[in-house]
Formats: sequence, C-alpha cells, structure tokens
Amino acid sequence: MLAWALFVPPCAIAEMEATLRVDLAAEKLTFHLDGEAGVVPWVLQHSHEGIAWADLMLFESTGNESEPRAEVAQDTLPEGSAGLALFRAIQREKEEPEEREFREARTRWGNASLGGYRYEVRSNWSFFTWHGTVTVVDGEVAFSEKIMSFPEDIEPFELLTIDGFFDKVATAKAQGAEIVDVTWHPEFGYPESGFIDISTLIADEEQSWTILSLSPLE
Repeated sequence: MLAWALFVPPCAIAEMEATLRVDLAAEKLTFHLDGEAGVVPWVLQHSHEGIAWADLMLFESTGNESEPRAEVAQDTLPEGSAGLALFRAIQREKEEPEEREFREARTRWGNASLGGYRYEVRSNWSFFTWHGTVTVVDGEVAFSEKIMSFPEDIEPFELLTIDGFFDKVATAKAQGAEIVDVTWHPEFGYPESGFIDISTLIADEEQSWTILSLSPLE
C-alpha cells in the first residue's frame, strides 16, 4: 500500500488518495496516516523528483492504531527540500536489513545537524581516481582541493554533499543496480565507503568512494 503527499514550503499542501496528511508548525512537519493503516509497519519516504525514494523514518503509533504519525524537523530534511519535495508512506510486510541501515544512517546524519563541514574523499570511476577535500557550507559544496588524481590532470567526477551521497545510493537502488555496497559511519551515519555497479555486463561504469575523514567547520 502507498500513501502520497506533495509538500511545497511553507504551507501549500496537495494530497492524493487522501490518506497521508501533513501539518506544519514551529519548523516541524508532522505526517499523519488517516484511515485503515493496519498494524503492518509504515515508512515515511522522501524524493526530490519522484524517481529515487529514500527512507526517512518509521511511523509511530499515537495510541490509535489507525492514525500513526511521523515528525520531521525541517532543518534535518535531505538536501534540496527547501524547494519542491515529495513525500510518501509505504507499507512493508518486512523491512530489509539494507533499507533499515540506510534509514538509520540518514537519521544519524540528520541528527548531527552540521551546517558546515569538510571531508576528505578518495573516489574511483573505472580506472580513474580523484583524491581531495570537499568543503560544504549551508548545505552546498563551497569548494574543493585536489590532493592527487590519476590521470594527473582529471577533474573531480562529481562534488557531492553528504546528503548527495545518500541520494546517490538511493538512486542506484531505484535504478536496480546489481551491486550497492555501503559502509555507514557508526556515529554520524555518513557513507564511509561505497561501491556501485549498475550492471556487471557493462564495463568501466563501476563507482566507488572512501571518505577518509570528516570534520565540522569552526
């Protein structure tokens, strides 16, 4: 089962199927599931474009099993949510371990509430390598600095925020990638390392990364 809601900050809300209701108050979004939600767990998901969906959290019961809810602080929403954002609730018979790990990791990262940070990353695409630092300020990449690369004159493949890495993983899963292998930081939740292979039948499209360090900006 699915429940849908469209959220356009600060208060314009359109609903489809009239099952997922959203309240906005004090910089917080509260999602309610009206009707017969049943007892099977519901998960709140978020998307920028309606293609790749990422888990945000499980709905919790408020004492009435037919009206579970989920509360999200706006400043912890994934990158890009200041514009048009899509939310949906999905009911699952069983939550796969990888899905639970992704959701819990993204929650840890959101709870860290880092407005600015710098991370050192080693990225690989096929046989190309870029190693350097990326500085993020107010949710956007401010600048980068190369430490080394192979070949020597290549530019970064992509400059991502940490939320961008989460979106990258979610997109790969939504596209049906054959291999998505991610290790999450135990404290802050960011993807410390990852390997994505969309198809083992296609050569030289494998991607991997290792975030060697991450520190808040002073």
